[in-house]
Amino acid sequence: MTLDGLVDAYLHHLRVERALSPHTLSAYGRDLAKLLTYAEKQGISRAHTLDLGAVTGFLGELSRAGLGARSAARHLSALRGFAKFLVREGVLHQDPTTLAARPRFGRRLPRALSEAEMLRLLETPNVTSTRGLRDRAMLSLAYAAGLRVSELVGLRLGDVDLERGIVSALGKGGKRRLVPLGDIALSHLEQYLAARSAEPSKRPTRPSSSTLPAVAP
Repeated sequence: MTLDGLVDAYLHHLRVERALSPHTLSAYGRDLAKLLTYAEKQGISRAHTLDLGAVTGFLGELSRAGLGARSAARHLSALRGFAKFLVREGVLHQDPTTLAARPRFGRRLPRALSEAEMLRLLETPNVTSTRGLRDRAMLSLAYAAGLRVSELVGLRLGDVDLERGIVSALGKGGKRRLVPLGDIALSHLEQYLAARSAEPSKRPTRPSSSTLPAVAP
């Protein structure tokens, strides 16, 4: 049986024995149709010539065509299912996709909040309470200074120079960096500190050893 005939047999198997949805079957069909197009260009018409070289060549062509890693991985998944079917039916003696490397996914970069989104976020805390002032100060500091969460919660009162508008953040590897704060972040922090100092139970006894009020309970 020709390769395209075997693909038809595999899709019939998925539809009848596996009872896959029409949407899933359509996706398998599209992916394997690309395999058939590649095989025809390479003169591969029989299953026994579908080896690891053909598999890697097919994946390479997908990559050169600009297909992303996730789409390439989906194509490889469809090809592996097809190869396992051929082995099970005795058409192939071994699965040519076993040693094929799975496409590696690149790490997605985090999306930064826009200025408008950040302003809306800063309006979320209820600033009629000390806790709300604290939350707004935390958000402002994190945004203005580009602090990681671990850096934010590890700040001490002595790490913030309100007069100069500078925060000293302790980052990875115990390294410190000095980061300037904007007027808005400074204003939010000063408002919280003023509200906190009005609560006797919240007054820090030693600024150099107290945690930054913005992360205090």
